[in-house]
Amino acid sequence: MWSDVGSAPIRPEGSGLSTSRSVLLSSQRPQSSKISCDGAFKGRGAAIGVVLRNSTDCFMDGIGKRILAVSSQYAEAAAVREACLLAFATQLRLCTIESDNQEVIKLSTTEGFLTGKFLLL
Repeated sequence: MWSDVGSAPIRPEGSGLSTSRSVLLSSQRPQSSKISCDGAFKGRGAAIGVVLRNSTDCFMDGIGKRILAVSSQYAEAAAVREACLLAFATQLRLCTIESDNQEVIKLSTTEGFLTGKFLLL
């Protein structure tokens, strides 16, 4: 079993953004895939991005597209939906879907349509 022991701040040069990275201690990881997704909204336009990585963090597939949206929450929800569609299309048995929008994740799990199918972070 693997576990996260801490975080190290990362600041991409020139971006002004700060994120954190989990540190992996154990070498034994479950054979699962991770799908990271995100949405961006401006005006009436939006874009979503989805990246699928295998258990060794190698890129497997990805999607990026423009969509029409009415809010940033809508764009984030569309990104989570696209991540789920990618998981179904690739017939993943064990998958973690990662999003930075906790409100969309909370709504997805409380409505029950993703519970039991994916681990949402």
